[in-house]
Amino acid sequence: MIDRPSPGLTAPDGAALTWVGVNFWSRAGGPRMWSDAFDEAVVRDELRVLADHGLNVTRSFFYLPDFMPDPYTIDEACAGRYARFLDLSREAGVGTIPTFVVGHMSGENWDVAWRQGRDLYGDGWMLARQAFFARSMAERFGSHPAVAGWLLSNEMPLYGGPTTAEYARSWTELLVQAVRAGGAAQPVSTGDGALRPLIEDARPVRYAELTGDPTPAGPVTKGSYLGVPLREFALEFGLVIDNTVYVGIDVTVPYRVE
Repeated sequence: MIDRPSPGLTAPDGAALTWVGVNFWSRAGGPRMWSDAFDEAVVRDELRVLADHGLNVTRSFFYLPDFMPDPYTIDEACAGRYARFLDLSREAGVGTIPTFVVGHMSGENWDVAWRQGRDLYGDGWMLARQAFFARSMAERFGSHPAVAGWLLSNEMPLYGGPTTAEYARSWTELLVQAVRAGGAAQPVSTGDGALRPLIEDARPVRYAELTGDPTPAGPVTKGSYLGVPLREFALEFGLVIDNTVYVGIDVTVPYRVE
């Protein structure tokens, strides 16, 4: 187990920052909250409740079938609602970590109609479509102060199926590069504990490969820091969660990064 120096989390005033957060869907729409089901008043109230209970970050999800109705198009209505969500999050004092490739949520796959069975990791065209989406979201929202970081996927192995370590690493690298090409500078990670053995254990992960930071590093570990593939939201950004995250508890244990 090799630790790496932490880039640290800081508040706007430069103070060390502690994140406490949840996976977030609105009760108005659930995973499809960016559709016509979006209810600004409900979302505002939900974010206020989170803030009142001391939470300061959410994990939000781009539901891919709604955001990408065809391979080359971003749904502007969904993007507009997400932009409003970011404004409401900032007003509430709650940051968010957007998740790009969301084709699986809560036990069910929600595939885009135009995929037509193509492999998400190994098909060049599908890789380009995913990179297009990540770059587009980073371009639109990367400068918004409510965006605290980025996650590449949700339950990607359940959505995309099994793959090799080489394809998993390449998929990760390409999507991180797309985020950076979109101009976003926040930390990026995979969002998937099941990808961790493929990315981490096959060989040491070079920090610069995934983040552009030349800081030398050994293998990624459970105790590693931001900007590299770790586990799901609670472990990536809380870092010290145990198995409680896998039994339906979507709350991170506070972790102070000095």
